[in-house]
Amino acid sequence: MLIVRWSPKCVSAVKNTLMSGATSVCVPSQTNEHRHGKVRSYYPGRLTLRPTRTISRQRMTTDQPLILAIGDSLIAGYGLPAADSFPAQLQASLQTRFPDVRVVNAGVSGDTTADVLRRLPRQLSALDQLPVLAIVQVGPNDVLRQVPAARTRVQLEQILLSLRSCGIPVLLTTVDPPAFIRDRAAAYLGIHAGLAAEHGVTIWPFFPPGVLRRADMVLVDRVHPNAKAIAAVVAAMRLTVEGML
Repeated sequence: MLIVRWSPKCVSAVKNTLMSGATSVCVPSQTNEHRHGKVRSYYPGRLTLRPTRTISRQRMTTDQPLILAIGDSLIAGYGLPAADSFPAQLQASLQTRFPDVRVVNAGVSGDTTADVLRRLPRQLSALDQLPVLAIVQVGPNDVLRQVPAARTRVQLEQILLSLRSCGIPVLLTTVDPPAFIRDRAAAYLGIHAGLAAEHGVTIWPFFPPGVLRRADMVLVDRVHPNAKAIAAVVAAMRLTVEGML
């Protein structure tokens, strides 16, 4: 059996970030080392020991890649059956080439960058292996709730740094703001691209051009995508995701 414990690199990164007053997280590394069934857990503002789960070697093999999809309603699958959500459709598409791939749905409708950053430690610590990729989609709700753009940038940067400090590649997605918030979105438009360039993160438009302008691609609220739109998203994104596995 393998024990999941926090890697020293992530421990150091989190300690340094916490000491600076910011928020960061680390994720498990894979090891045979056993320390009385406990591992160090690092959460913002709290350093404790907690029990850990043991997991089988089969679940830790590299031919069973795990992708973490985290963010807002576009990840969660607002208004859709679970099987039609982005993570579920992406997993089904990838399994034609990677039969054992898993895509974890860590989306929460309405989440801002602050919300994602706050729950990131819990989401990561719940995983049974290190993700080979994190897909991050967040930002529109910051615009909707008029979060200061500078704060959004800091919080999104901390999400990216938290994942990358633990060796998890990131695919950061972007969306064009819907018409009803476009007038207040100007200050936010360059945040994702700027951070991606600064930190060497892959960036990708979540929606193919024109998808949300089609009546047959949106729900009755005319904001959120339906299953057909998500299928188009997956089809356009699949090769990029495969290239990062």
